[in-house]
Amino acid sequence: MCAAHSVEVVDVRAAHILPPLLHVTRDPTYRRRCKPRTGSAMSGPASDRVAIKAIIEMSRRGSWAVAVTVQELQSRCRVSRLRAYRLAHGWTLNEVATRIKELAVAHGKTAPRLTHDRISRWENGDERPSFQYLDLLCQLYHARPDLLGYGVDYASNEDVPTSTEAAFLNQDANDANAENRSRMERREAIRGLLSAAGFGLSAPALNALDRTRQLMAETLERRNVGDSTVDWWEQRATQHGSSYRVRSAGQLIGDAVLDFDDLQQLLDQRQGLEVRRRLTSVAAQLAGLIGVLCVDLGEPGQANRWFHTGQLAAEDVGDRALRAWLRTREALVSLYYASPADAAALAQSARHLAGNIKCVAAAMAPAVQARALARLGREREATVAIQHAARVFEILPDTSNAGVFGFGEQKLRFYEGNVLARAGMTRDALQAQSRALRLYSASDLVDRGHVYLDRAVCLLRAGHLEEACQSTSRTLLDLPLQAGIGAVLAEAQEVRAAIPLRYHTDKNMKDLEEVIRVRCADLVNRQPSL
Repeated sequence: MCAAHSVEVVDVRAAHILPPLLHVTRDPTYRRRCKPRTGSAMSGPASDRVAIKAIIEMSRRGSWAVAVTVQELQSRCRVSRLRAYRLAHGWTLNEVATRIKELAVAHGKTAPRLTHDRISRWENGDERPSFQYLDLLCQLYHARPDLLGYGVDYASNEDVPTSTEAAFLNQDANDANAENRSRMERREAIRGLLSAAGFGLSAPALNALDRTRQLMAETLERRNVGDSTVDWWEQRATQHGSSYRVRSAGQLIGDAVLDFDDLQQLLDQRQGLEVRRRLTSVAAQLAGLIGVLCVDLGEPGQANRWFHTGQLAAEDVGDRALRAWLRTREALVSLYYASPADAAALAQSARHLAGNIKCVAAAMAPAVQARALARLGREREATVAIQHAARVFEILPDTSNAGVFGFGEQKLRFYEGNVLARAGMTRDALQAQSRALRLYSASDLVDRGHVYLDRAVCLLRAGHLEEACQSTSRTLLDLPLQAGIGAVLAEAQEVRAAIPLRYHTDKNMKDLEEVIRVRCADLVNRQPSL
């Protein structure tokens, strides 16, 4: 372990991976260990080289435009625009030198004595190309000088759309054929961008995601399909919900957003009242699912916007049960990424919406509220809330196979064990946790990780510091990098914060801090390769 090292604390809130006030530390030897090799085609920190390879691969799979690839390379990998254009084309420095010579000859000029070293100096900003070379570079890359990093484009932004806008925002075509082509291009881009997501979303992916949501929101705010088609859409939403945590978050969000896009087109047409009601209800479900997946992918801001769009749809059809479920999901975002107080208030609002309706939120909302209250130290209120959730759960139909739209016993016992552990009811907490682990699938590593951390809280409250630290470390080390791990790391930080100050120099405590640091760094370093 490296606990003895003096370390620099780095706030990772900007990465949207962990809740506010959570920090990771960076090994001071990191830059030394990742020193680039001289002359390497992928020179730069190791994380940048990995990110460059990942972005190039994603651009090929998603058939990105060159401009989109350049934007991603420049923003995520800290490379110059000139180098980004070369990487986007997949050329080496020698290949660029050869192509420039060929261009010069084709224009009746003498082939210049150009080497790969000189091009490298241009890309690194150590030397500026002459006007003649800059003209050849613009011809080679089919770009203006300002796009290559030389000069400024003073054209009005209103008159000159960016390439990303052209891909995702070109909704005002003058004829039907142009509009259809634009939509097909956007759909292909969405599939390529979102299906490759693993732990987060790139800028073009976020643009595509948000534009799709906006289209549905506009349709809902503006205000003939047959029954069999509506039945299919309802079954489709159910299938997506059941696939949660079975399929990867990236694959599922890609399919869900494309279906949402198709559904928006249907709702934009004139439909009968009952057909519109049912399709709008499906839209609310899909918006909620996409929001949940955004949480798992470390994008809580996007998640809340999708939950809001779902609320618009649920309000449109007067579905209080669906509104309550969406509000409960918002409460979970606040629990992990904002404040327990906000989470408790949102969960109370969800309980009010659910009222006496026998629905998932009627049990889930008080359970989430109990977790938030327990985090706030309001143990008695938390215990009352979780007991209420258990009573309501007993009279509800079984929803354990509904996936994200359900609230099975395994989830109830997980929440129950979480609350009771923080309320100091260790024996009851351990029983609930054991029940949850028996019910959870072995493949549901994220929720099982939460349960093991709740067990560590029980050990800590019982005075077993060494076992609590070792259990938490083991849980984090056994958990692979996957969507949803950010919330587990957040809870591990909570366990660490609960350890009394007098133990902060203990070896077990130091070992735990090092494991948390390493896992957080792993996740942050993995983020750019999405």
